[in-house]
Amino acid sequence: MAVHLRVFSPSGALLGLLPYPADLKTQAEHNGAGALTFTYPRNALGAALLAGDDPRISLVIDGVEQPQRYLLEDDGDDPADGGGDARPVQVGCRGALALLDRAVIYPVGHTPGQAVQGLDAHFPFVNATPGAVIATLLQRAQARGALPEITWDFTSAADSAGRPWPTTYTVQYDAGGDLLKTVTSITGAGWADVRMEGYRLRAYVPDTACATDHPGIVLYLGRDVLKGPRQRSRRSVRSHLLASGDSGNLAEVVNPTAAARYGRREAFDGRGGITDTTTLAELARVTLGGMGAASEGFTIELDPAATQHRPGIDYRPGDYIRYDQRRTDPTTLEPLRVRTIATTYDDAGLPTSSLELNDLFVEQRIRVQRQLDALTNGSATASRTPLPPLGDRNDTVAPKQPDAVLLGSWAYLDRDGQQHAALAVSWPKVTQNADGTVYDDAGNYYVSYLLPGLATGGRDPQWSPEQAVNGTITHYDQLPAGQRVQARVRTVDASGNSSTWRLSEEIILASDTTPPPVPSKPTVTSLIGALRAVWDGRGAQGEEMPADFAELEVHASTAAGFTPSAATIVDRLAGAAAAPITGLSYGTTYYVRFVARDRAGNASRPSVEASAAPTVVIRSDLADQIIGTLQLADATIVGAKIALATIQDANIGTVSASKLTVGKLNADLTVSARIKTADTGARVEINSGGIEAWNAAGVRTVSVSATTGEVKLIGGLSSGTTGQRIEINPGGGLPEIRFFPTNGNNYAFINAVGGSNGSAYIGLNSGTFQHNGQSTAYRLYLTDYVSALETIRTDTQKPWGGAVRMTASEGAALVYLEEDKLHGYVSARQWGANLGRYNDDGSSSELWLDNPALQYRGTFPNYWYADPDRGLFTGTVQMDNWNRASLSYGPTMISDMVPIASFRWTQAILGWHVTDSSRTGFTVGVNANNSGSVGFWCFRI
Repeated sequence: MAVHLRVFSPSGALLGLLPYPADLKTQAEHNGAGALTFTYPRNALGAALLAGDDPRISLVIDGVEQPQRYLLEDDGDDPADGGGDARPVQVGCRGALALLDRAVIYPVGHTPGQAVQGLDAHFPFVNATPGAVIATLLQRAQARGALPEITWDFTSAADSAGRPWPTTYTVQYDAGGDLLKTVTSITGAGWADVRMEGYRLRAYVPDTACATDHPGIVLYLGRDVLKGPRQRSRRSVRSHLLASGDSGNLAEVVNPTAAARYGRREAFDGRGGITDTTTLAELARVTLGGMGAASEGFTIELDPAATQHRPGIDYRPGDYIRYDQRRTDPTTLEPLRVRTIATTYDDAGLPTSSLELNDLFVEQRIRVQRQLDALTNGSATASRTPLPPLGDRNDTVAPKQPDAVLLGSWAYLDRDGQQHAALAVSWPKVTQNADGTVYDDAGNYYVSYLLPGLATGGRDPQWSPEQAVNGTITHYDQLPAGQRVQARVRTVDASGNSSTWRLSEEIILASDTTPPPVPSKPTVTSLIGALRAVWDGRGAQGEEMPADFAELEVHASTAAGFTPSAATIVDRLAGAAAAPITGLSYGTTYYVRFVARDRAGNASRPSVEASAAPTVVIRSDLADQIIGTLQLADATIVGAKIALATIQDANIGTVSASKLTVGKLNADLTVSARIKTADTGARVEINSGGIEAWNAAGVRTVSVSATTGEVKLIGGLSSGTTGQRIEINPGGGLPEIRFFPTNGNNYAFINAVGGSNGSAYIGLNSGTFQHNGQSTAYRLYLTDYVSALETIRTDTQKPWGGAVRMTASEGAALVYLEEDKLHGYVSARQWGANLGRYNDDGSSSELWLDNPALQYRGTFPNYWYADPDRGLFTGTVQMDNWNRASLSYGPTMISDMVPIASFRWTQAILGWHVTDSSRTGFTVGVNANNSGSVGFWCFRI
């Protein structure tokens, strides 16, 4: 599939093509602007078009231009990227509906070109259709010169398909609100659906043209769907609603089914302009009806090779399809609305799509709003208090991102001499929200880092897992020295609203710059046509080499006082050893110096110089038939001159040669120096110290000590490539051991990470499994500040479920968490223990076992239905003109109750006595006929 982009001017003129987009993603939303993102090489054809003032983009697939238009709003690249002029430009676009946020609402009395002083800062509509509202605001904006490219085909009377608008609304908007938010509020209330085609805005009666039902389109799990997790939310559930109208008018409605399933959950709804008690109660009943049960939604990933129905073509956002996640009869499946279609195109132009079906809250809110509109004829006056959000988080304002992110680093060596870098990430404290208001509901900052030049496991560089920080600085250690690094920080408030990421500049992690000490002076002796240079493995002052010592360079030259260079290297030693220097000329003096290097490549100053000359083999006074070890020149005796079996063991003393070529060698071989595959680069060497290997960069990767048997290995170690196996340090990053119990890719692992002040943390992690529709794992980690066993979500690494936590100073706790939200807990500390839970309304109920006493913090049920085995029955009852009260427990208790009551009248305690008590209730008598209240509690014996 061929995919490219076209670039237009705002007037519609074609400016050029972008033939090489990468990482191309589109997102289509029901009643939303949608988005398009991609990257583009900075030096590729058409890249200059991205720098225009207001370019517009269209998507072309197999030569067919799609009708959508996108506004190119964001682009940027990184000058430090290693790609140079070919580095990618990151481009972000929104759909043409986003043009509406370029115009705002002016006061109704404003005339284009005239002053706005003294005008009422509102724009009211009385008994207006959605078409009239949107068209009027567009006309006013274009009269001021804004949004010249937008057209529309709906009217005040009919929608874009010619259907009459069924409902009118009375609504008032504040001046200054942009038109995109206004249209979004209209669609969010269920008054209309909108869709942008090119620059033409189309508006429809809700649930008509933008809500086509496709009963024949069924997505099957295992065929069309690769992943299809279900999400359920109980945040919106309420059992009791208190509604308020004008003139102090109140109404309470109850959903007994919700109360029985979830307990008492209360909500409030203010209804300005409603004075009739019956109407107010009916409005409250409809509102509460939308809060009586948990809401569901699905996010599914489609298999592009298997699905028979093309998203965006066979169905569009707003339409209804079926999803056979339960493998039931398709005729009984519930229609699910397509809220979003997100499509990613790979390098070959092949699309992969994911869908959001039946959004958790939007559909429910729209259904409720339409029922309310039917009761009120769409009344939405300025005095009306909006519906409470369907959920517990009322705050939707995101905090600002930090103003800057600063990096600092330093290098250090571990006890094995391995070089690492530490990183400090800091940022200024955030004090404002994104809208300029005060940021007073602080949560945490989330931090991660990226090593752009370090790919692991065949994957592109990845951002590290996010770390929650309750401060403005955090540290990382055991990072690779000398690597490029970048960090990012975002602000998340107590309600979960997040800022965008703030990126740091890219820096180079610090490296070790301290060289090894100067090596000791070489000991040089003569050989036949060669020299032998010996190093004792120490420095010039007799000191040992440091832990990060890598190798000793042996340099030789015919010039006295020479400066060692790459051209003078004749050998390298891994420790105390002898280096043969061969291929030398007779009669010439050679000078030898040593240079030590560490693992970071730092070189020492050269050692003191030593010299010698190679020994001459044949002398002028050589006697006939006398050949000694000093008189044999190279290649003097050849194979043709040696008779078979002439030279035997008894005739051989020492054989010294720089090269030995044989076919088959049967012998006990003793080598006093070493065997190596090369002098530089990737090589293997066997010497008296053991076995060693180096990579192409000269870094020692394998070391086996002949003295101690110690083995050091840089890189991963695996017991196999498939099936059951163990992998040690497979990614080359943090220390990690992976356990694969089967042929699959699911594994459990143990890993370790360094903490502050040199501390060491360890974690034990299970493989992943599905729970509550999400990928889950168990994690046990031990640190210097907390140890915990917890259930986590693998996508966020946040706790989700039961957890056990303990610290050395604060005791231990058994808790239930949903990410950062604590529900119930049991804890034990030095001073005592407590049992408690955090309620949905923000309150808590806790039982404290302190050293001297037992405490209860919370409230008791107020005259609520009791179970037969309930230990306490509490409450208060208001009565008028009585001298006796009979109260029932509800059920018959399984044993006798002991009631205790207190009667109050105008804050005075009056005489009372319990006149009757049974397992079904009790009666209290008082000595007055006044109105008042009785508070009671009863305990079962």
